[in-house]
Amino acid sequence: MTTEALLADIPLSTATAAHRGTSWTPETRGQSQRTEYAQTLAADYAEFAAIAAQKPELAPTIGAWQAYRNQHAIDTARKEAGV
Repeated sequence: MTTEALLADIPLSTATAAHRGTSWTPETRGQSQRTEYAQTLAADYAEFAAIAAQKPELAPTIGAWQAYRNQHAIDTARKEAGV
């Protein structure tokens, strides 16, 4: 899973809107938030994949990663919205 692919989880327009009225540069802050999110999840995926490669019986963790990704996107959006 690449950082570039994960950027699509949070549209730039959504990230920018989350910082409108709270930042002098909402576009920059929104892009920063997206990048941080994507880098975090890419590193997490690499860790999940490494575990699955070392212990084949743990290969289902890759499937669990998608649920983790979905929840992380929701949590990030809520954090940005101040919920």
